[in-house]
Amino acid sequence: IATAGYTRTTDRRPDVVIFDRLDTTPADIATARLEGATVVCLEDLGAGSEHADLVVNELYQGSPHPHVLSGPKYAVLRPEFAAAPPYRTNHAADRVLVTFGGTDPAGMVGRVTGILADTCEAFTVKAGDCIAEAILAADLVVTSCGRTVHEAAALGVPVVAIAVNERESRHYPCPGSIRMGLAQTVSDDRIRTTVTNVLCDPHLREEMSETLR
Repeated sequence: IATAGYTRTTDRRPDVVIFDRLDTTPADIATARLEGATVVCLEDLGAGSEHADLVVNELYQGSPHPHVLSGPKYAVLRPEFAAAPPYRTNHAADRVLVTFGGTDPAGMVGRVTGILADTCEAFTVKAGDCIAEAILAADLVVTSCGRTVHEAAALGVPVVAIAVNERESRHYPCPGSIRMGLAQTVSDDRIRTTVTNVLCDPHLREEMSETLR
């Protein structure tokens, strides 16, 4: 912390501790409680979340616990999305943004762009690009089932979502998007056909855009 130019204070206890990690344990929460802190958890399905003061699960469906806020209603948007210009669907469409996060451990960008090579103009996000601008430049976004779905939804850009792991398959299915299931089980032909059908149907894309917004 000190080498990054910040001051590390050891004689003060925190008022709030935020766990921005998956699946906290009761021991995690107890440690923060010993500091006398209010505890907030983000995207937490672990046993520790039951003992937090507040849990914000943007990506997961409703919980019976009153201290858990669930679903896209609680998505946190960066200013580039909140202040973006209005999106309009094009009658003729062929631009598809393919993005599966920064590391893409499942190699889905290469797989999907290869599938769509002869179908449409598929493009990706490069380092330094503004993701909001990239989404707005697309007629359709093909992505994983994470936060990018909510970012595209806020802009009103049609989305086809493919879960890259089992946890993502449990994410809240954002209304207006097309969910295709797990990457390991969805075929190349089904991906190609789904994208083609969406691009060829301007009325469907307009309906998706309105529902997503």
